[in-house]
Amino acid sequence: MPKTVAPGAAEHAIALFDQWSAGNWEQVRRDFDPTLSQTLSAAAIADAWTQVVDLVGAHRRTGEPSVHQEADHTMVDLPLDFETGPMKGRVAYNPQGQVAGLYILVPDIG
Repeated sequence: MPKTVAPGAAEHAIALFDQWSAGNWEQVRRDFDPTLSQTLSAAAIADAWTQVVDLVGAHRRTGEPSVHQEADHTMVDLPLDFETGPMKGRVAYNPQGQVAGLYILVPDIG
């Protein structure tokens, strides 16, 4: 298991969320691992983004990423600023550098 974060993960995560907020659903899926590719379609990605925008308004900007290792996955958390409040983006990368998880979460309290 790798003990260090995957190189380029932070930059890739920023680009991924830029593509997501721009509505480029297939570009978001480009680096998914096989499991995520089968379970998260372009339509599901579009629906998820619509739900977030309906909840907190338009995406305004993405903040500085925070990168850490959890077991064999590199995790990148991104502060996401929307019209009516913050959210947190998270991308999990497998040891091969593929996207193994993609989330928009309520930010940590405190």
